[in-house]
Amino acid sequence: MSKAQSCGLYLELDDAAGAAERLSAAFSVAIVSAVLIRPQAAPRIESLRALVHLVQGKGAAAIVSGDAGLALSSGADGVHLAWSDDAADIYRQARSTLGADRIVGGEAGPLRHDAMVIGELGAEYVAFGRGGGSSGEGVPEDQFERVAWWGQVFEVPCVALGIDDAAAAARLAAEGADFIGWRLAAGQSPADVAAGLQAVTAALGARSVHQIG
Repeated sequence: MSKAQSCGLYLELDDAAGAAERLSAAFSVAIVSAVLIRPQAAPRIESLRALVHLVQGKGAAAIVSGDAGLALSSGADGVHLAWSDDAADIYRQARSTLGADRIVGGEAGPLRHDAMVIGELGAEYVAFGRGGGSSGEGVPEDQFERVAWWGQVFEVPCVALGIDDAAAAARLAAEGADFIGWRLAAGQSPADVAAGLQAVTAALGARSVHQIG
C-alpha cells in the first residue's frame, strides 16, 4: 500500500452553527480518523460535549483545540496545542492534566527545531500548518517541504493542517503526511462538505482506518 493510500483524514471543525450537520455529512461519505474541534472564544461545554459524543460514536478520536482542561471536562480523547515560545512547558502541563492515555498533539512553529521539540516530548503527532510562499495548489510550498522532511526522518506521525484542496492533499500524502487536516469551514453546507470529502477520499485512495495515538 502506498503512503497516499494509508494516509488518514483528520477533520478541522469550528464549534459553530451547523457543526453537527457538517460533521454528520462528512462521516456519511468518508472514513475519518480524528476530528479537531475548535471551541468558540467563550466555550459552550454542552455544545462541545455533543460534538465530542458524535465524533466518538463514529469511532474517531475527538480532539479539542487549545485547552487541556476543556478537553478533559468535555470527555474528548485529547488536546491540540498551538505553537508558542513556551511550547515545552505547555505540553508538559497538558500531559499532566490529561495523563498518558489521552492524546496530546502539537503544532510546530516555523523552524524545524520547533517540530523536533514537540516530537521529542512525546506528542502523539506533530502538525504542520500554513506558512508562506504559496504553491500553484494554493498550499504554501514550505508546508510540503516540512512534511517531506519530517516523514523522511521521524517516526512520530504528522498532520498537514488547513487543507481544502484534493490535489494538494494527495501531494502532501505522497510527501509523507500521515494525516490530512481537511477543513470543514463554518457556513459550509452539508452537501458541500460531502462533495469535498468525496473528492479528497478519491484523491487519497484512503479506505483503511489510520489511527492517532
